[in-house]
Amino acid sequence: MSDDWRVEIDVAGHGGVRHLMDRARERAVAKEARDALGDGVVITVDDDRLYAYADSEARVREAEERLRALASDHDLEVTASIARWHPDEQRWEPLGDALPATEAEREAEHEALESRQAADSAQRGYAEWEVRIELPDHAAAQALATRLESEGLTVVCRSSHTVIAAATEDDANALAERMRTEVPSAVSVTAEGSAAVAMDALNPLSVITGRWRRA
Repeated sequence: MSDDWRVEIDVAGHGGVRHLMDRARERAVAKEARDALGDGVVITVDDDRLYAYADSEARVREAEERLRALASDHDLEVTASIARWHPDEQRWEPLGDALPATEAEREAEHEALESRQAADSAQRGYAEWEVRIELPDHAAAQALATRLESEGLTVVCRSSHTVIAAATEDDANALAERMRTEVPSAVSVTAEGSAAVAMDALNPLSVITGRWRRA
């Protein structure tokens, strides 16, 4: 299912026991909304927010109306906002903000995204993107890592995987294409965003670990 539309429901924050009670109400609202809206809408709970994802503006507005009503039934004070996924900027945009309509506008937005990713990588001290190469065995992975490190690239080798840090999506895609050509023995070559910053412990090969952070 496409989930290009999202409604965000903010629940007014409370402290102590009241907060715990509201958390229980939020979960009840989410469950009832899932039952009412069916498989066409995805409902999630994140701290003091409820999210509904849908494939059209009509469906997400229906979700907003249903969530508002259920929140009211459970005595929750909420505010709501609808956003649409911006594929070029890779972020949620408020409803009403125009998406790029021409190739020139899309290219300009893509360049803005690349500049922002590069700046974020420099500021945070770790790569926003990575190229993950699976080799037949550890010896092949280590040999590739050693060669790439000699070129000045930032590389981690674990088991049969070699992972290269990349500052932007374009950099990652270009590196991935290069590796597919230069390393025909690779089992797989994948360019992906290092979006798992909070999931570092679950992803031992990710470039977001301390191994690749600057002091």
